[in-house]
Amino acid sequence: MLKDIFVGEPDGLSEARQDKFIDYFYNRSKKYEELRDNKNKFIVTGRKGTGKTLLAKYYEYQEKGRNHISEYIDKDKVLFCQLQAIGNREIPAMERGTFITYAILQEIAQLICGNKDKIKFKIGFIKYLYISRRIRKLEKMLNRDDLANFEKTSLKTLEQASINGKLKAKRSDCEAGATITSSNEEIFQQSPYYRNMELLKDLVLKVLPYYTVTLIVDDLDEYDERVSENSNFTKFLAKFIEVTYKLNLEIQQYSDDSKIILLFRSDLFEFLHNQSTNLNKYVVNSRVILNWLNDSNTDRPEQHSLMDMVFNKMRKSSEELKEKTNLELYQQLFPKKIKGREPLKYLLNFSHGRPRDIVNLLNKIIVKYPNESSFTNEMFMAVEQEYSKDFCNELRNEMSLYYSADYINSCFNILKLIRKSNFWKEEVIQVTKRCHNQLPGITDVDEVLNTLFKYGVLGNMKIQKNNGNNDTKYYFGYREDGSDIINFNEKFTVHFALRKALI
Repeated sequence: MLKDIFVGEPDGLSEARQDKFIDYFYNRSKKYEELRDNKNKFIVTGRKGTGKTLLAKYYEYQEKGRNHISEYIDKDKVLFCQLQAIGNREIPAMERGTFITYAILQEIAQLICGNKDKIKFKIGFIKYLYISRRIRKLEKMLNRDDLANFEKTSLKTLEQASINGKLKAKRSDCEAGATITSSNEEIFQQSPYYRNMELLKDLVLKVLPYYTVTLIVDDLDEYDERVSENSNFTKFLAKFIEVTYKLNLEIQQYSDDSKIILLFRSDLFEFLHNQSTNLNKYVVNSRVILNWLNDSNTDRPEQHSLMDMVFNKMRKSSEELKEKTNLELYQQLFPKKIKGREPLKYLLNFSHGRPRDIVNLLNKIIVKYPNESSFTNEMFMAVEQEYSKDFCNELRNEMSLYYSADYINSCFNILKLIRKSNFWKEEVIQVTKRCHNQLPGITDVDEVLNTLFKYGVLGNMKIQKNNGNNDTKYYFGYREDGSDIINFNEKFTVHFALRKALI
């Protein structure tokens, strides 16, 4: 039954909590080995939904399995560090590199101190004695209430005078006296976070030869507001990459396998690359790129990486299926045609070729038809409407890093107002003129079309002659066989996966 098989989860962190996550992880492309074995690689990039978080969690688990220290953190840890260090104020431009260095080193120091017993067990008591003093110093530096993290700011001298007297029966017996006491009061305040940073770095680096540490940082794109409206945020992210690159060089002088890894959406990475003239030298050989559309294996659809990934999870989750080949699973579980297309072509056409898209679509069928034994054409058609809405929301979320909610809504509303799968640019111009009051933020039709083309909402289409027959070709910017440049003179087409939601 379909309910007995596992095809994955749309959210990487949820899938990583599965008991059999290590078995479910798909590694035919050897991205894990590329990230682990190549010292230069420290950035994982890919579009939303391509598996960056899954790769990061797999890396974390594998490192722990090798008895190394490894931790996956998100932007909340970095934000908490900022609040501790400087409060709610914005990080000054001159402090960006210093703060990022401090945030990373502090996190590594916490990992070292939190795993000191594990370190002692692995390297032995004698070696541990050699570094224990450094670890104790790190613990003091991490304890914000420790006196070592405070500095004297002023010294006050306080004086207090008192007069004492006695009056007796005889005037000659009167007594009087005065006392003056003084005391010193020292005033301390917490030291600036950067005051002891060089010592922090030195202590961390001196421990790393004895124990491998990996720190993986995710979700930095959610650290602040839209990058297109905040140049400081853009510069902060670019500086994060630069600092990580330089820290990795220093770390690897002490520990071959220790590494700081960053996860970045590929669209954000390209945006930063275009904004920073100095970034290329840090990233030119540093990326592990996740792109499932590189696989052009459509002649044997059961061997395509997306199908192979799904079949791997199916086999690992079901005793009944564990001995089946890809071809057997493909023939047993999928219909010969879905809406007139071979199943792989349907899945590619009704997605952006990302694991999350495929997993989301198949899971909707499994939830709706849990007791069926295979996927059918009718099942795919029955969930298309719901899937299309989710797919649309996924793209809206992806765009929200750069554009306002009003602008995004207006872009999609233009397509709803046109109510056609295929149209010309002139039709968009007519709609924006006729319904201007319904489309806030829209001032330039070319900009709208460029935006929708960039995120795969729209593509270009043209009809070519092929052996005397008309052959329609579709070109989308996100596809390997597509084009990065929009053609305003060709007809536009709404992506197949969005038509149920928009038309």
